[in-house]
Amino acid sequence: MLEDGPILKEAASLLVAGDRDAARSVLRGLPTVDPLVRPSPDARAAMDRPPRAPRITVPPKLKADVFTRDGWRCHYCGRLLVVAGVIELIGLLCPDEFPFPPGHHMPKGRTHPAAERVFPNVDHVHATSIGGQALDISNLITACTPCNETKGDRLGWKRVELLRDDWDGAVGLYRGLFTLAAAPLTSTHRNWMKALDV
Repeated sequence: MLEDGPILKEAASLLVAGDRDAARSVLRGLPTVDPLVRPSPDARAAMDRPPRAPRITVPPKLKADVFTRDGWRCHYCGRLLVVAGVIELIGLLCPDEFPFPPGHHMPKGRTHPAAERVFPNVDHVHATSIGGQALDISNLITACTPCNETKGDRLGWKRVELLRDDWDGAVGLYRGLFTLAAAPLTSTHRNWMKALDV
């Protein structure tokens, strides 16, 4: 079964090419059930925790560097991931086939399950809640939302060996979709386009 990422990239390509009907048809082929087997690691919750430090947000440029370095693949299950802005714009252009409410909060029941599965996250190998460095690129890896949410601060998660191919997370389609959608240039889009050199 084809993964979600290539299906979304095909739909995005069709949208940019002006064939919205074909894009909608492709999106209707997205599975609602996860086509990949999720890892079930022998992990344990962290017991020793340092005093809670202020939450530090990883800036878009550092996230983009991590995603690019990792080939837009989840380190835990190997899933192909897609630029968050591309996911949002496909949802804006084809809301019936690919619902994705604005805001990146992905409320259950109102978001297509594939959007959650391919949404990229930067995961801290050693969570900041147990003393991991928030902005050290060697402590940051790419993770899909299901793996990232399941892992939390648990220790013992094994990483898969990432394939190295030409998967780019559909970065090259971001600007074309943005122009087509005539979306407002929010600070989120501006920051991500700059970080990704789009």
